[in-house]
Amino acid sequence: MKKLLRMLAIAAAIAGAVMVGYSLSVGFHRGFAVDLDGNWDPALIGIAGAVIAASGMLAYFYFTHAEAGAGRRRSFLVTAGKALRSMAVLALTLCEYGGVVAAVVGFIMFLTLERSGTSGLTALGVALCGAVAYRCATHLMPWAKGEDAAKKHEPSVSSSDEHDD
Repeated sequence: MKKLLRMLAIAAAIAGAVMVGYSLSVGFHRGFAVDLDGNWDPALIGIAGAVIAASGMLAYFYFTHAEAGAGRRRSFLVTAGKALRSMAVLALTLCEYGGVVAAVVGFIMFLTLERSGTSGLTALGVALCGAVAYRCATHLMPWAKGEDAAKKHEPSVSSSDEHDD
């Protein structure tokens, strides 16, 4: 029975991912424009797919990762916490790489646009946003990984009490 429930949970997660993919495909073909005619079906399908995928993955964690000697509820909470932490690390890593790419591409676009005589202020804004995204991601990464409760940084300047002249 447990194998069947695990397979159903995986099937639900895959079905949700397919729904999200369909929604993104329709959005890509429309240009991700706001549809004022009331055709919100792709957006609703995407939201429903995300909910189904998340519930399928939580069900999979519930039926798969039960620690020996621990209650199922406590084991599920620990496993779900680890999964959320790993997803946060993944999101911050993607934000870090995306920030570097946005900063470099935005700055190159700024230089190109300024040389051609048009205003490159928007491209400079993209570069600045990329730099801020990179800095924020690198600052939050130790916290997301849980490295010694995000070690407090020691001050680099020593206090005057340590060095009496």
